[in-house]
Amino acid sequence: MRRDVIFASAFARRVARWTVLVLLVAVSTHVGAQTPGADSLYRVFLRTGEGLPSYGEPAVVGGRVVFNLIVGSPTDSPQLQLVNLNLAGEPQ
Repeated sequence: MRRDVIFASAFARRVARWTVLVLLVAVSTHVGAQTPGADSLYRVFLRTGEGLPSYGEPAVVGGRVVFNLIVGSPTDSPQLQLVNLNLAGEPQ
């Protein structure tokens, strides 16, 4: 095999690796920068009448309500906390 052919294939592999790396970083940065849309914000209401902001729909699983609580402002970069509450409202 000629030296220039080996060099060309090694160069092509290096370019392909860098291209994949740059694309992965660009996609992960874009995904991490997204804020919750208005169509995915819900409220979970407690027996006291207080409403807790939820990202996505709450689910009832085995007598418990499970939801993602939004901590911080929904318009900035909010943090999500997974919460599960007893459906009957009694401590376990």
